[in-house]
Amino acid sequence: MSVNVNVSGDDDHVKKEVCQFTPEEIEEIRRNDPNAEILKVTYDKVERIKPMSEVKVALSAIRGMFEQFRKDESELTDADIRTKIREKMPVADEMAKLTHPKLFQAMTSRGSTDKDFQMIMFNIDLREQVERGEITEEESMVALYTRLIEIKKDEMDDE
Repeated sequence: MSVNVNVSGDDDHVKKEVCQFTPEEIEEIRRNDPNAEILKVTYDKVERIKPMSEVKVALSAIRGMFEQFRKDESELTDADIRTKIREKMPVADEMAKLTHPKLFQAMTSRGSTDKDFQMIMFNIDLREQVERGEITEEESMVALYTRLIEIKKDEMDDE
């Protein structure tokens, strides 16, 4: 899957920068717009960075196995299913312990929806494009935030 993102009203003459807001800036934004949503992306520190192509394949398999266990053995808890998946898939065990513990947890939770899975896979696709040098970090962040804005607008339209 390849993603091309066009930001409406994009002006090539304006310098763009992705940054983290200070607590004071967040406070100011909230004063000006109490309904503003401010997102903070956090990353786990891991021993080995697994290439996104591997992460994509592993997460799809993990999520598929999770859904299958839920269907076949509905009495199992999420924790029980995680244990079974880790026993059957060495890559799942590695992700849970070392490389992507939060992603493993999210993909093996009844609280994670198909929309959540699609959003995670979208972000992984962006990361994969950055790894291949097809887009920059900044373009990746712009694409992610653009997608989040589109989702929020769709949700507001549905209300």
